[in-house]
Amino acid sequence: MNFKEAPILAGTAGGTLASTLPNIGTEHLITTCILALVGATVSFVMTLILKKLLAILKQFRLFLFTKSKRKN
Repeated sequence: MNFKEAPILAGTAGGTLASTLPNIGTEHLITTCILALVGATVSFVMTLILKKLLAILKQFRLFLFTKSKRKN
C-alpha cells in the first residue's frame, strides 16, 4: 500500500461506518455490551481456573516423579 491509497481507504471506511451507525438500534447496542461483558468475564474466570488446574497438575506430576525416584 502506498500513501496515495490511504485517503481512499480512510474515506471508504469512514463512509461505511457513517452509513451503518444510524441502522444500529439501542437494543442491539445494549445486547452487544452485555454479551461482551459476559464473554470477558467468562474468559477471565476460565483463565484463572485453568492456571490453578495447571499448577495442581504440575505439583501432582512432580509428586509422582519424586515418588518413583524414591522406589529406585
